[in-house]
Amino acid sequence: MKDVVIIANFCGEFIEANNGRFKYLADMLSDKCEVEVVTSDFSHGKKRPKEILTVDGNYKATFVHEPPYPKNICIKRFFAHYVFGRNVRKYLETRKIPDVIYCAIPSLDVAVQAAKYAKKHNVKFIIDVQDIWPEAFKMAFDLPPISSVIYGIMAKNANKAYAAADEVVAVSETYAARAMKVNKKCKEATIAFLGTELARFDDYKDN
Repeated sequence: MKDVVIIANFCGEFIEANNGRFKYLADMLSDKCEVEVVTSDFSHGKKRPKEILTVDGNYKATFVHEPPYPKNICIKRFFAHYVFGRNVRKYLETRKIPDVIYCAIPSLDVAVQAAKYAKKHNVKFIIDVQDIWPEAFKMAFDLPPISSVIYGIMAKNANKAYAAADEVVAVSETYAARAMKVNKKCKEATIAFLGTELARFDDYKDN
């Protein structure tokens, strides 16, 4: 049985009422694989530590510490992601080597650390591009020269993560195209749109 680690910074609660992308993926894969979801102990939406640290499903969830930050766009958030990425890498080094790492982007710091780990241990590395950074930040915040320096670092990290992937999944064709510009390892990306109607998805799957 394959051991799959899903790394996703921005996960909702792992309860039956929540039909988040990565909970759904974990539920689906847990029928045939050993699955662990590695996520943050900080709620991005509520801007406070997560309250429910349990799992309603046949898989494991590990909550790795991420420092708090007050706003979506602020220096503390960039620092928090940096620390979280380092903490995820430290955690991965303590567990048995998995067969597959499925890593959500963002955050970029996590993806870069996961890519380094995957390369070191010869683990298949799959990315799921949820948003493109720094491009998304540039539309909301641009204050040269500070933003130029930060976004330059983010762009380099994005390219590293995209290029390292053995497979590319993305929520849109635009995001997939951005990753595939620098990825030379896979022939084509897989598009898995957000907001899928599960009943209709199951109907197509069974046909």
